[in-house]
Amino acid sequence: MTAQHTPGPWAVYQPTDRAGNFSSQRPEIVAGDTVIAELRWNGNSEPHVAANAALIARAPDLLAENGRLREALAQVIGARELGHAQGIAQAALAEKE
Repeated sequence: MTAQHTPGPWAVYQPTDRAGNFSSQRPEIVAGDTVIAELRWNGNSEPHVAANAALIARAPDLLAENGRLREALAQVIGARELGHAQGIAQAALAEKE
């Protein structure tokens, strides 16, 4: 059985204080009311943590786009191989004539 990820969309939740400043709490990646991940500061600056959180939150969208690109690539490769096979068949038929 293959594990499935929590369906998107995912979002970054960063607690703020009453003045709108980021609080010292860790940013979370959430899907609705479900917490997907909690980021740790680990000495990184706030912009680095925010960028990491934004990237993680895009994971479901990136996974879906990866699938679409793989399908498109398979169609291109398949069309190229089909065209090559048709060319070989046409050349073989031309030789018989």
